[in-house]
Amino acid sequence: MRLCSLIVVLAIVQSKFSKIGSVTIDQFKKSLDVMRMGCQPKFPNLSNDILDKFRTGIVPSDIPKDLKCYVRCVYQMSGTLGKKGELNLQKSLAQIPLLVPKEMQEEYKNAIRTCADTHKSHKDSCDKTWAQTICTRDLNPENNLKMNTFYIFAITLAALALTVQSAPSLKGCPLKCPYIWAPVCASNGKCHKTFSSSCFLEGQSCFNRLEKFTFKYNGECDFSKDVQCTEGKVKASKVSREVCDKACTKIYDPVCGFNGKCYKTFSSDCFLGSQNCENRQNNEMEFISIFKGECDFDNTCSELKFANDVPETVPEECNENCTRELELVCGFNGQCYQSFPNNCV
Repeated sequence: MRLCSLIVVLAIVQSKFSKIGSVTIDQFKKSLDVMRMGCQPKFPNLSNDILDKFRTGIVPSDIPKDLKCYVRCVYQMSGTLGKKGELNLQKSLAQIPLLVPKEMQEEYKNAIRTCADTHKSHKDSCDKTWAQTICTRDLNPENNLKMNTFYIFAITLAALALTVQSAPSLKGCPLKCPYIWAPVCASNGKCHKTFSSSCFLEGQSCFNRLEKFTFKYNGECDFSKDVQCTEGKVKASKVSREVCDKACTKIYDPVCGFNGKCYKTFSSDCFLGSQNCENRQNNEMEFISIFKGECDFDNTCSELKFANDVPETVPEECNENCTRELELVCGFNGQCYQSFPNNCV
């Protein structure tokens, strides 16, 4: 797939959420960088030089294991892999009509179908995803399905499939926006602010009805001529604050979130969404859920405080909103033991 075709792809998917805006080459490259930031910290032995070359299709003669697992990370973020590293055929095929130009759809469908069982000859999940990538490249080395273009295709899947979950929606407000960098400039009548996409602009205007921003033009705001909204000065409306403060159930289904600077483990998607709701009101970076499970990176956001997250100490008032999820735990009060249905109870 040629790079210019992918720009069309991104524009098509962007229009799925809004008629406003289009994606430029620079915006597309920034989306690739976001995906790289999500996976690269997990593999500190992979140098920037290796990944820079890999993005252009150059593979080391002695392929490091970390590079294979890096590719697996990218595929995981796209949601096209099963828990054991197998390609999810139906999910992959379902993405094609949205992400690939019409004249190339059959080519990609055939490639995915042909390589769908390649993983079966491998046990290791990283080897499985690597085999699928190489299989697709080797189907026809002379056409568009070369290593570099297929890698970009996989990254594009990730960039568009990865979503940020907002707080519980008001009627008509979007729950999720694709995490791509397709900035638009908007104004509230007093100052201007850059939103990462028109979808986020629409979401903010819907949730925060007392501080409504309207679209002005595509691209980042030009603050040499437009007044910039000062960080943290956009006040939350009563409506949006009520939405942000809605309680999340204490089910421990952890997700690892990334805000472009550091990583934070949230107890569930609900807590991550609640945090993002507050961050939007404060003009702060939102978190993207990069994978299910606890973060295992060095640069965590442990020094930061997060809205509605699980407290370090048990509050004085008992929580009566425990779910009936059965995850037996054994408790001890210093004198005797007792089983409970779950930690919340």
